[in-house]
Amino acid sequence: MTRKTLDHLAYPRTTAKEAEEIQQSADRRRAQMVPGKGPVEPPKEDPVSHFKGDDEPVVLGARTDRLPEMTEDPTEDDEAEES
Repeated sequence: MTRKTLDHLAYPRTTAKEAEEIQQSADRRRAQMVPGKGPVEPPKEDPVSHFKGDDEPVVLGARTDRLPEMTEDPTEDDEAEES
């Protein structure tokens, strides 16, 4: 028995345009299954830096300010107060 394709019965609630899109995508999938063929990878875009600002490195976490440098020995003050 031969099989007859009944497009209007296969997709009863779709429009002709939707049925055409379904058929095109099915044909595309079928073509990709052929040996040596496959899905085509879309072209990759160049990476973009989304950081707007100075060219300073971004540091995550709490801000750590340096303590002021001490030029005098703090133990000398303690010794002077004791005398």
